[in-house]
Amino acid sequence: MIPDHNRLTIHEAHRLLKTKQLSSVELTKACLERISEVEPEVHALVTITDELALRQAEKADELIAVMVAWGGVSVFIYRMGSRALRRKPVVGLPNMVDSKGKVVSPLVPTGAVRIKGEIWEATSAGERINTGEEVIVIEQDGLKLTVRKSSKTRAK
Repeated sequence: MIPDHNRLTIHEAHRLLKTKQLSSVELTKACLERISEVEPEVHALVTITDELALRQAEKADELIAVMVAWGGVSVFIYRMGSRALRRKPVVGLPNMVDSKGKVVSPLVPTGAVRIKGEIWEATSAGERINTGEEVIVIEQDGLKLTVRKSSKTRAK
């Protein structure tokens, strides 16, 4: 149960705002209500701007909603970045020999193959190899591969 809004300490108001049990607009209305009750007796305020206070409270609630959404996006970006940083860098892949892949563009004799999810420039070891055929890497010179049809494709 939420206590009388006018009797909240600043810490209690903060907790209720943070847990969304109370909005900025509700708290502002409660404060304005209390001001209207006691101001005629105490004469402490020169000007009371109810409308401005309520507009600012609405903007505060909107800003809080945006910040919550931005927090979610930030967590997503952080996790994706952390995951990318933990991955081992792939440079040249020294273990490409004997790797299997599929032809992406015909090897006549040069074309492209997809191996381990990456597109590589490749040269056929002699014969034309059509798109979609499986190949195996037989030689690697830096980032250039030499491939031949895999034994599965040859058996057909």
